Amino acid sequence: MPILRRPPVLAGIGVVVILILTVMLWPHQTNGGAPSPRDLKLKQQAEDLWQNRQFDQAEQIWQGLVKNKGPLQKDASQHVSQIDQKRADEAAQQNARGAALLKDGKFGEAAAELQKAAEAAPKSAVIQSNLGYAYDRQGRTDEAIVSLKTALQLKPDYLEALEHLGHVLLQQARLTPGKDVKLIYLKGMVEILTGINQGNADAGIFTSPTTLKAQHAGLKELVNVTEQNIPMIHAALASTKEYIKTRRDDARRGGDRHCGPEH
Repeated sequence: MPILRRPPVLAGIGVVVILILTVMLWPHQTNGGAPSPRDLKLKQQAEDLWQNRQFDQAEQIWQGLVKNKGPLQKDASQHVSQIDQKRADEAAQQNARGAALLKDGKFGEAAAELQKAAEAAPKSAVIQSNLGYAYDRQGRTDEAIVSLKTALQLKPDYLEALEHLGHVLLQQARLTPGKDVKLIYLKGMVEILTGINQGNADAGIFTSPTTLKAQHAGLKELVNVTEQNIPMIHAALASTKEYIKTRRDDARRGGDRHCGPEH
């Protein structure tokens, strides 16, 4: 029976593989050990900034420690969550103070408070809407429109922001809401068109393809909401030319169900 031996080349390859595995695993073993002096120094800096209420700077350091994936990763992640919650709590308090100032007619002070709240919670539709109202009452129309549009981008079905934006745009057109123009709420496109045809309203907002039926009824376009860049929820139908060409009856029935038969 022959004696089998591993060729020297294969033995050398085995040693190289072991060395590679050792090098690959070495950082993971280090990450699970004690924090480095540099990370400990950064941790102390972040804690000092937190105590001095410099939350943005503290958060940057903690986020850096999270990305390092070292021994302090879990602790740093918890601190980031705490800062986010702290910022949200302060924004809620600032919004409440701003709303109280609005009720007292102190619009300048309210705007200053709400600006701080908007910086702390930029994704709050309520704060943006309140800020827009404060700007409007100060006569800062352009800033009011920006804030109210932002509120609607964050929450397109926010009726209060949409209503107030309508008032601001009317004022910008030198129309007085409630005097020159009255607003009524109707259920949908068909009801709006019916209300205009019956004389209960002089104008309404339409979306495609109901705009086609409105034009057929003799209505004229006053304002293009899309060009005003006002976020709105609406429905639309779309198809390819080939589908319409080959299945014209199906396409017509779909349009009739959505906005009524074409006359």
